[in-house]
Amino acid sequence: MRLNSLLLTIGFGFSGAGVLFIPATHASEVPAQLNVPGFAGCLAEPLGHRAIESPVIRRAYSLGATDGLLLYLSVYPGVRPAGPLGWWLQDQAHQAWQTGLERAEEKLLPVLLEAAERSEREGSFEGSLTPGTLFANALESCRRFGPQAGVLEDDPLCAAVISHNALRTLGRHRRAVGVDPRLNRTVDLNPDWFKLRRGFWLERIPFIQMALLPLRPSGEGDRFGEWYHFFGILAFGLRDHAVNGNLRQTWLAVRMNQVLNPVLAGGFEEPEKARLDRDSAGVVASLLFAPRFSVRGDCEQDRDLYVAIERDGFRLSLQEPRNPR
Repeated sequence: MRLNSLLLTIGFGFSGAGVLFIPATHASEVPAQLNVPGFAGCLAEPLGHRAIESPVIRRAYSLGATDGLLLYLSVYPGVRPAGPLGWWLQDQAHQAWQTGLERAEEKLLPVLLEAAERSEREGSFEGSLTPGTLFANALESCRRFGPQAGVLEDDPLCAAVISHNALRTLGRHRRAVGVDPRLNRTVDLNPDWFKLRRGFWLERIPFIQMALLPLRPSGEGDRFGEWYHFFGILAFGLRDHAVNGNLRQTWLAVRMNQVLNPVLAGGFEEPEKARLDRDSAGVVASLLFAPRFSVRGDCEQDRDLYVAIERDGFRLSLQEPRNPR
């Protein structure tokens, strides 16, 4: 989720009062990237397939028009919006959704390191860590160390955000460094766990990348991007449902990522990437509206529970992951 989502929020307010003309794209021609019901079923499993208590999450986090989550997800920390108001809003969002959850995020890191060790030991780039496994461990980390520990028995919003944060830091840590116009100097807004052991993490990043299950059926992509985008969409979808009782803002934000990409990023968004984002929103919808769907298989191992591809063809499609940007 990028700056286009932020601009959409500011410009239209997601009021639903008007009609937006959205030009046709080729995304519909791209086959499904994710196994939507299987993926959602694996996320629902550590939640006991219980319905997510969205009103409780809304009250616990005081979610609403000023919660700053979309701004935090849309703009890299090192990119400063124009003007003092934009800087202040970004600071507030960073404090709420990065600094405020950093303790729980840090407790999640051993899961990534253990998966990286397996990849290094086995020399495998097939991806032994699944999103469901990471999410289950993130739930446990939030249950013990999250900002609502002791208040919420399960905190899927915290789990989604800390999963997003850890993956975005590892895959896009350079984007958290930028010039603060108020100080007229470069600042590093990466979390402390990364800054204090930067050399260590830079050595581990390639192996963590290899350990992530490729979410594209082709096996392409840098993996970090697909993963943190998914968890960002999950986080915003949970917030959207908690505040509005539906996912209209989520679907619109995902759609506008593709539509505005030529203006804001200088080129058309990859059709596979656009479809992956749409499938991710579908996973969120299934998790929220059909949580009792049970999967047949092992969510810690079965790739075809997450990726829309035949099991027998999966190995043949895998490629070396791209270097994270």
